[in-house]
Amino acid sequence: MKLESEPGRGSRFWFDLELKCDETATILPPAQDIPLRLLVVDDNRLAGETLCNMVEAMGWRVEYAGSGQAALDKARSAPMPFDAILMDWRMPDMDGLTAARRLRSPPQRGQAPVVVMVTAFGREALAEAANQDEPPFADFLTKPVTPQQLQRAILRAVGQQVPEPSAPAQATRRLEGVRALVVEDNALNREIAQELLSAEGAQVELAEGGVDGVAKVLAAPDSFDVVIMDVQMPDIDGMEATRRIRADARCLKLPILAMTANVSQSDRDDCLAAGMDEHVGKPIDVQEVVPLLLRLTRGRAPADENQTVPAEPEPEAPTEPIARILERFGHNVRLYRSLLARFQPECESMLQALGEHAAAQNIAAAAAVLHALKGLAATTGASALALSAGEFERQARLHPEQCPGHWPSKTALAALYQLLTDSVARLNLELPSDPPAAAPPLAAASTDWTAKLGALLASLRARDMGAMQLAEEALAISPPAYLNDMQMLDAQIQTLQFIEAEQALERLLASLPANLAAKDA
Repeated sequence: MKLESEPGRGSRFWFDLELKCDETATILPPAQDIPLRLLVVDDNRLAGETLCNMVEAMGWRVEYAGSGQAALDKARSAPMPFDAILMDWRMPDMDGLTAARRLRSPPQRGQAPVVVMVTAFGREALAEAANQDEPPFADFLTKPVTPQQLQRAILRAVGQQVPEPSAPAQATRRLEGVRALVVEDNALNREIAQELLSAEGAQVELAEGGVDGVAKVLAAPDSFDVVIMDVQMPDIDGMEATRRIRADARCLKLPILAMTANVSQSDRDDCLAAGMDEHVGKPIDVQEVVPLLLRLTRGRAPADENQTVPAEPEPEAPTEPIARILERFGHNVRLYRSLLARFQPECESMLQALGEHAAAQNIAAAAAVLHALKGLAATTGASALALSAGEFERQARLHPEQCPGHWPSKTALAALYQLLTDSVARLNLELPSDPPAAAPPLAAASTDWTAKLGALLASLRARDMGAMQLAEEALAISPPAYLNDMQMLDAQIQTLQFIEAEQALERLLASLPANLAAKDA
C-alpha cells in the first residue's frame, strides 16, 4: 500500500497487483473489419485516454476532446464525420446530454454521429432520458466499462450486428435450443448472464430494463421460451413488467423466472403473485438456474407452491448454531472471533445512522442502512437481527407510504439495539476457545507481549498499515487478564480507527504494573 498526501489537496492511496490471465476467458471476435471513426469526450484526461486505448485496440480510429464544447467544435470541423461519440455525462462547462442535443441541431454537416453516454453515476436519470421521445443518445454505459461492453454498445449504436462471444467447449450443453430473454438493467450482470447461459447452449437476447423487456416480448412473444426478469430496475420493476406482459393474452403461458437478491418466502410470494412462475436468488448460480429453466421450458410440472425456500429464523433462536457459522468460516475460530469483536461497534454505528435518518424522515436512506445491517448480521450469524432488519427494509422499499413520522420508531430502534446486544452475548458464550498452546514461561510471555505492544504503538503513531498485523499478533499472545482490552483494541485497528486505537493503547500501557510495562515506544 502506498500513499501520497498534500495538505489542502487530499490523499491518494494505491497498490499494484500482478494477476494471471485466464486462458479460457470468453472474448469477442475482433472488429477491425468494421472501419469506424470515434470521438471520446471526457473532462478527465486519464479516463478519456483509457477509453481511447480500448477503442484503438479494437482497430478503430479515435480522437479525444476534453469538454462538451471541444466535442462540438471537433464534430463540426472534422474533415471526415465521426461514426460515434463516447460522451461523458457530467462535465463542468457543458454536460454530455446538452452536448448530445446540440450535435443534432444545425449547423451540422450531414448526419449527426450517434452518441453513447458514459457515466459513473446517475444511471436512473439516463434511463429516464432514454425512454423519452427522440433521446439524444443511442445507448449508455456505466463506469467502469469493460472492452466487451464498449464494443457491443458501439456496434449496436451504429447498427452493426453484435458478434456472439466465443465460449470454451463444454461437455454438456443442457439448455441447447432454449431461447431466453434476460431483462437486467446492470450491464455487467447482463454480460455474466449471457455468457453463463450461452455456454449451456441457450440462445440469449438481452433487454436493458423493464420497459425494453416488455417491448421485446410484446413485439414477438413466440420468439422466447423463457424470460429471466430482474426485480429491481430503475424504469419499471420486474413485477410491473411481468404484469404488463401478462396483460397480453398471447403471453399468459410464457414462463417468467424472477431473479433477485431478496430470497425470503415473502419475496417469493410477491413475485408469484405478480405473475412470475419461479424465483431464484442472485448472484447467479448456474447449477441452480439451469434445472429451473429446464423445468419451465420443457413442459414439466410446475414447482409446488409450498416449495422450500431459505428458512427464516425462528424468533426464539436469535442466532444460528455456532457449528453452522464456523462451517461457513472454514472452522477458523480466530477469524470469526475477530469479526465478532468488530460486529457490535459497526452495528451500533449503523443503528446510530438509522436513528438520524428516522428523525429526518429519510426513508430511502434508512432502507439503505437496514440493508447493510441485514447483510452484516446474516454473515455474523445474528439471524434474528438480520430478519428484523430485513423486514423493516422490505416495508421501507415496498410500502414507504406506511412509514410516517419518525420511522423506525424509537421503540423499534431500542428493540434492534437489544437484539444486537443479546446476539453478541449469545455468540460469545457459544464460541469455543482456541486450543491451548504450549505456554511459554510467564516472564518470557510477558516480555514478548509488551515488546509487541511497544512496536504496535510506534506503528499506530506512524499511521502504518502494518499495525493491523501487529495487533493480531499481540492479541494472540495476550495475557488472559487483558484479553478483553486487546480484543477491543484489535477491533478498532482492523476498522482503521488508528487515532482511537493509539489513545486506547497508551491508556493500556499506562495501566500496566511495573513488571509488565513496556519500554517507551
